[in-house]
Amino acid sequence: MSKKWCGIFFTFIVIGLSLFGHNVRASDELHLDLGLSHSTYNDEAGSEISYHLKLRHDDYPVYLFAGYENPDVKMLGQPLGDASILSVGLGVRQTFSKLTVFAEAGYGHIDLSINQEIQEEIVYTKLVIDHHSQHRSVPVNPRDYEHSYEMSDSVLGRVGLSYEVADYLNVTFSYRWMMPKVEYAIWDEERRRTNQGYWRKDSTHDLSALEIGLFFTF
Repeated sequence: MSKKWCGIFFTFIVIGLSLFGHNVRASDELHLDLGLSHSTYNDEAGSEISYHLKLRHDDYPVYLFAGYENPDVKMLGQPLGDASILSVGLGVRQTFSKLTVFAEAGYGHIDLSINQEIQEEIVYTKLVIDHHSQHRSVPVNPRDYEHSYEMSDSVLGRVGLSYEVADYLNVTFSYRWMMPKVEYAIWDEERRRTNQGYWRKDSTHDLSALEIGLFFTF
């Protein structure tokens, strides 16, 4: 799913849940929370604005959530591209007066957009750094090889605190854990047929983040 379609899909979720909440709300027990968070990532991605919504009922501690964000993906300090992340899941909360403690678990769909020229150089360099030995020759030129960098969808978890500053406004502080699997490789098509000229590594990419957000309740 492209960044454009992730954004469109998230917009439809917001509109759909807003209409759902408006139509089925009974005695103001069903609420829709819409929020913006400033996410500071653990890796080299820096920080980004992320978008969130929660659908909850006053009588139940469990709620639905969805989110969208678009962090940079870097390796060796260089920008490989960016990852559009659409996440959905369930949360549980416990309220103490104006303070709410919450935990969430869900699934993130990741659409990776890669800068091919940077990928070519960085993937080659990273694999040479990680796998070169005296018994394994270094590929002479990165442009003599095909190359790839792939990132899988991932589960995620979040814990945090929310403080009610007004009837319709909450400030949140949370930590989101997310470690999608990545695979990057370089290979020579002809030599690969004889099980040579193929370097690959399976790893994870840390997309965990500290989040400070504002949520508006409807």
